[in-house]
Amino acid sequence: MKRLKFLASSGLASGALYAGDWEYFQGPNGDGISDEKGLRSKSLKQIWNSNIKTGFSSISVSDGLVFSMGNQNNTDFVYALDSKTGKKVWEY
Repeated sequence: MKRLKFLASSGLASGALYAGDWEYFQGPNGDGISDEKGLRSKSLKQIWNSNIKTGFSSISVSDGLVFSMGNQNNTDFVYALDSKTGKKVWEY
């Protein structure tokens, strides 16, 4: 995965927007099914992207952070990115 891309709905009505944390493989229920409502592919747009170099990692989202992995110059990195901006919070 050369670029990590996030999509957000641009067609949702005003009001509270809740996104559940996916801290575990296949999501909180372990079934790979999101219980988010009102999202349609035509209403989604990219809000940010981040180059985390070469990697085959999935992502996890919790407490406003996106976690993933990448490799640069034969060194593996774990990244924590701000879920709203895509800015790197830390890497290890």
